[in-house]
Amino acid sequence: MRGLLSIVFIVLSIVMLPIALAAVVLLVQSEINHSRFFACGILSLFFAVYLLAKRFLSDIGYSGTWAFMFFVITGGLWGAAYVQSPKGFTDDPQSGFESVYSDEVFYPRWHPANLVAERDQVRLALFASAYAGMDFDDSRSSEARKALKSTYDDITYLAPDLVDYGTQLPALYQSWGGKQTDQIHRYVYRSPKGSERPSMPVILVLHGHGGNIKAGPWAFKRLADEIGMAVVAPTFGKGDWESAEAKNRLEEALAFIKRQPNLDSASGILAGYGTGGRGVLVGAQQLPHAFKGYVHISSPITEATIEPFTNSGSLKDLSTLVIHGARDRLVRAEEVEKATAILNRW
Repeated sequence: MRGLLSIVFIVLSIVMLPIALAAVVLLVQSEINHSRFFACGILSLFFAVYLLAKRFLSDIGYSGTWAFMFFVITGGLWGAAYVQSPKGFTDDPQSGFESVYSDEVFYPRWHPANLVAERDQVRLALFASAYAGMDFDDSRSSEARKALKSTYDDITYLAPDLVDYGTQLPALYQSWGGKQTDQIHRYVYRSPKGSERPSMPVILVLHGHGGNIKAGPWAFKRLADEIGMAVVAPTFGKGDWESAEAKNRLEEALAFIKRQPNLDSASGILAGYGTGGRGVLVGAQQLPHAFKGYVHISSPITEATIEPFTNSGSLKDLSTLVIHGARDRLVRAEEVEKATAILNRW
């Protein structure tokens, strides 16, 4: 029996070699695609093998050796994933994107959220949303994941400088935990066409409940390049734009725009997607003359949400654009149409 167990150990050790080689290949591939999601899967695989083998290896005295191999290999994989995580800055001198912090705050590279690439965290969230009580079934979740994959593939290959800046999802997780960070951050993009002007107009983009993911400012890049404008996308936790702090964040973003010599703060547009649309309503009510227009994109604009604003008269004479998908099942198009009819009356 002891000899048989020794043979099992040798076989398992041989099996570990191609697994380790496969992990190296995945590590290289992850660096190319800026994705480290594989690290969790490899760790799970090694852990499962270790648990299955431990019972037999303890009888022949190899359990310590096996455990050492396990922790060295998995620890090395996790360490490599951290080392290859985005540094928070780019070496591209022609970068059109910026990741700008205030008050001597820097990118939290060693935050656990950076072990898994943003693209994978977002796709995991979309996968989980089908089981989180949301009106978002498997087919819609799969459709959304494919769309996000396409978007992040574009970012990976067309804007590696934006990938270098890492992710702002740690601020989202802190906000979910009840801790609103005081850290001020925003993504900034200046189109080459707009840079030819003395100053260029700005679109201030407010993110939704899923945090300030890079797919947000990236979605406005083509429009910015066509028109010749800048994009400023501030980070605000989970996008609680109805909170008392929301106005302060909007004012801070406006102050940042005014400090930039090549940005025209007088020609700004305030846009929000998802719950960011509520921040657009806050801006329209409390800063009605700070922007030339207001844009709602797939936002929860319903009769109930806009009633407090219309009763105050703050939306009167303000240019407003509402963009909404007819297939949206989180906020029904018919509800948005009713709210839009109220806006039209103003």
